Amino acid sequence: MFLAREWRGSRHGVGAQLLEALLAWSRDHGVTGLYLGTIVRLLAAHRLCEKHAVLA
Repeated sequence: MFLAREWRGSRHGVGAQLLEALLAWSRDHGVTGLYLGTIVRLLAAHRLCEKHAVLA
């Protein structure tokens, strides 16, 4: 999943809201594990996951 460039970044918080919605839905439905894949050059995605403590 990607956000349009103009909606990226903490100024809007769209990525964080989507991630929080995913985590909440997963908890509510008993999901015990998630895999969020990315590639090395998507540093913003890495920072978002680290900020929300979803990287192992």
